[in-house]
Amino acid sequence: MKYLVLDTVVFLHYKDFEQTDWKSLVGDDVTICLAQFVLGEIDKHKDQSRGKIQKRAKKVSSRFSEILLQGKPSRVDVEVMDNPPATAFNDAQYHKDINDDWIILSALYSPHSDTDIIIVSGDNGILLKAKNHGLGFLLMPDTFLLAEEPSDEEKEIRQLQHQLAKYERRRPKPSIEFEGGGDYLKIKRLETGSIEGLVQERLDELKKRWPEKTIEDGQESILGYVYNTLTPEQVTHYNISRNKFIEQYEKKIKLEVEREDLDRRMKKVSIIVSNDGTASTGKMNIFVEIPKGVKLYERDSKKKVEYDEPTTPNYYPCLPSSIPIANPIYGFYKPSVEMWDIDDYIKDRELKEVSEPLTHNLQHLVFSFFVDCATCPNFKMRWYIADAALPDPVEGELNVSFDEE
Repeated sequence: MKYLVLDTVVFLHYKDFEQTDWKSLVGDDVTICLAQFVLGEIDKHKDQSRGKIQKRAKKVSSRFSEILLQGKPSRVDVEVMDNPPATAFNDAQYHKDINDDWIILSALYSPHSDTDIIIVSGDNGILLKAKNHGLGFLLMPDTFLLAEEPSDEEKEIRQLQHQLAKYERRRPKPSIEFEGGGDYLKIKRLETGSIEGLVQERLDELKKRWPEKTIEDGQESILGYVYNTLTPEQVTHYNISRNKFIEQYEKKIKLEVEREDLDRRMKKVSIIVSNDGTASTGKMNIFVEIPKGVKLYERDSKKKVEYDEPTTPNYYPCLPSSIPIANPIYGFYKPSVEMWDIDDYIKDRELKEVSEPLTHNLQHLVFSFFVDCATCPNFKMRWYIADAALPDPVEGELNVSFDEE
């Protein structure tokens, strides 16, 4: 028979003493000897500790009460050891404030033979003292350690972490990007058109359609006789009106060429807000910053430029070929060309929009503007989203660059 004196650590951190196969560990039948000091330590943990240690101490103390006070059977024999006499601490090597000394002295003053007593612990210190006193000793194998059962506080933390992870999985993820996807847009760089060359080319075609007249242009031959249908005065008047017509038409052509060149250069850029999250966003306040030196244009950044309607050449000064038409409300009609106004760019350096909640995996157009591909520099735009469904704003950056090739 072996008498096992279990350290407090064994009761609190290792497998239940009644469930442990002690015979396989010591090779003999055993009796568990409970030192009074250990019983007191377990009661202290039951009343003063917190979390899983307190829970374990309460369980062990309750079982001791059933076995020792209520007489309930135990799977292993249990007995209580008396405290050592006060004189035992007169020896200078023992100290009342050292827990291990109480357990060692309780074993030494027990009625059992030292050779039959085994000190059982998970700590090397007390086992070394047992060896020095000629007592048996057993270091509890780690395989008997209790699984790390979480305390109530740890369980609460894990529950909160689980809820947070669930929230993270079910949360909106708004972002700003270009229509078509991504935060980087590359645009082909365009050169300004050759306005003068195109104007001259079209003007030359017009001059061919309306050449100058000579007196010979009015000659006709009937039965061998040549008749002049135009007088020199008519030819002169025609050429004067023709030159004025060319001059007026040149202004119209120039406006049309400028309009075509600007239409060619203006590139539409659209920005969307998307939600890649797993939950709907709240109401969103969206801000996009326009850097200094960058001109962005709205769809209606245009102007009407009026011009004089060219008068068709004629031979008779008293018969004008075109007469202005009067409108009772707007007065006389004057033709015009609608074209981009390069001075009518967005003056506010921040685009703002309020967007309604956006369901997950959907997107919504928030801004559209135009850039001049011939003059606009590369630029970056910072964006911010204040989402009512998120605790903090979301921010990012959009990049626009022009391919110079």
